[in-house]
Amino acid sequence: MEDGVDSTIAVAEVRVPFGVVDLKGSRVVQFRDNPVLTLLASTGYMVLGPEAIMHVRNGVELNAALERISETGLLHAVRCDGPIVAVDSLGSLAVAHELLAE
Repeated sequence: MEDGVDSTIAVAEVRVPFGVVDLKGSRVVQFRDNPVLTLLASTGYMVLGPEAIMHVRNGVELNAALERISETGLLHAVRCDGPIVAVDSLGSLAVAHELLAE
């Protein structure tokens, strides 16, 4: 963990493979078909420090706790290279296991 931070999350660069729209109310004000957008997404791996744990123990949801410490500049991110696989089903868990085994 870097000096002067409370917690660290792992992030990975992901590309958005979808058309992107900007809305004003329910009207589309801009449409970009398959733009080349890369975003940094949380991988779900994190090391929580004392302040984050204190928030969670006081009943604050984890995402809200991370937002609070990020507002104070105490949340650090580490970029992860490599494949990112959602493990939200039994099939995707098997794929993630195979990738880790390689």
